[in-house]
Amino acid sequence: MQNFDNNSDWYGSGSQQMYGNAAFGQGIMYPYVRRRVRRGCFSCLSTIVVLIIVAGVSIGIFFAATGGNNPLTFFTANSSTQVSERTVISATTHPKIVLNNSTGFVQVHAGSASNQIIAEVIGGSNDFGDTSLPYTRGSDGETITIDAGNVVDGTIDLTVPATSDLKIDTDGIQVVGVRGQMSLTSPAGPITITQSNLTGKSMLDNNGGPIFAIQDMLIGNVTLSNNGGVITFSGTIAPNGKYTFDSNGSMVDVTLPATSSFHLDVTGNIDTFTSDFPGISMPNSDFGGGEIHTNVGTDPSATVTMDLNGGPVVLHKQ
Repeated sequence: MQNFDNNSDWYGSGSQQMYGNAAFGQGIMYPYVRRRVRRGCFSCLSTIVVLIIVAGVSIGIFFAATGGNNPLTFFTANSSTQVSERTVISATTHPKIVLNNSTGFVQVHAGSASNQIIAEVIGGSNDFGDTSLPYTRGSDGETITIDAGNVVDGTIDLTVPATSDLKIDTDGIQVVGVRGQMSLTSPAGPITITQSNLTGKSMLDNNGGPIFAIQDMLIGNVTLSNNGGVITFSGTIAPNGKYTFDSNGSMVDVTLPATSSFHLDVTGNIDTFTSDFPGISMPNSDFGGGEIHTNVGTDPSATVTMDLNGGPVVLHKQ
């Protein structure tokens, strides 16, 4: 989400310019100049006094409006890194976490606690004045549904047990270090998942934004689907699973270990297909049709399926 640490340091550089004194004239030749300068100094002094009075009145009004808070503290509390809402939720060691009504960016990462969820809102505005995110607990005791309907522009940060099932539909998603069944959906923003295990019937579904699954393991029946955006996967696949890459018109880039064993099915409109694994060739077709059905490695038990509608495909061996 990259250890996807989005924090970065910005360093500014200052410069100084020195100006020499320029003579305005000889005062003895133009005595009226000195009188005009004296009036100008008085005018500047008057202006400074007025500005001090206006600033004092403004600060007084600000203190009254903010309940007597320090203005510097007030502005710091509303900076983009400030946590405006925080909720601590007790959970099982394998919770099912559902995030509803989210429209912004969501980042999820595994925490040190195995039975606790921490939901925070970073930055943005808090028009409803809430200090915590509302949630409900399912009758099974495992399902936690968090409502993000009151979050405006802020980033939702979820610290979850290392084993957690996730169901999130929002503009952008980043998941780091989580194992579980996941349903991650975005209308067009990025979906990034790293150092994680996707288990069961997991689905990453995007409508044009990129999907990046890096240093992950797929276990079970996992699908990565994109309608117009790239799909990039680099990781491992467990035996006896089915792993589907469904792309409508964009690139599919898959990297697997050299020791991988799997059955490969490629169907649909194949644009170009490039593979580092031996024995895989592009079907004979002048119009992007054809299919590929072949085995890679010895005694393959996993199945890799690519359902394509144009766009290049690259299968790397690592």
